[in-house]
Amino acid sequence: HTLFIKHNTTKKNLFVRYFKEEFIASPTPFAIGAINFFILKYDPKKDFTYHPGESISFEGETGPYLQYTLVRINSLLKKTKTKNKTNYSKLTNNYEQALIKQIGTYLEVIKKSTKECKPSLLCHFLIDLCKKYNSFYQNCKVLGNKDLEKDYSRLKLTEATGKVISEGLEILGIEVPEEM
Repeated sequence: HTLFIKHNTTKKNLFVRYFKEEFIASPTPFAIGAINFFILKYDPKKDFTYHPGESISFEGETGPYLQYTLVRINSLLKKTKTKNKTNYSKLTNNYEQALIKQIGTYLEVIKKSTKECKPSLLCHFLIDLCKKYNSFYQNCKVLGNKDLEKDYSRLKLTEATGKVISEGLEILGIEVPEEM
């Protein structure tokens, strides 16, 4: 896959074309986020090879994977307006606990990433967080439980996860589209 970039300065449009896949993209949050994240996820002191097809995948360690996870979280939260009290003691299974522990390391990762000038540390944290959230989402019923406190507690955990992903992507300069 060869990446060709043509910059038209009069229209200020950036067109990226992957000739083998016949993929053309305008500068959308998706396209720009995919490229930026692919670059930022590598240690700045190490060489890497850019793979255009890999960078736009919705699977694996990519910007679109993170963007899609956040779009899905935001969509879920928009559909729900539960006002019950949160009972965090309801969050006891391994998926919930793994997600809580991952969120708990966020500030430490931000400090270390900043101190060492390595945005790759934040990128890998966000990848792990999204993997843990997606495992949680697939294995734990977020809504529709008989126990409404469990529903609301899982929604609050989903909301906290979304806030961390959103802030992390903002720090990295990666926008998230409304929908994908």
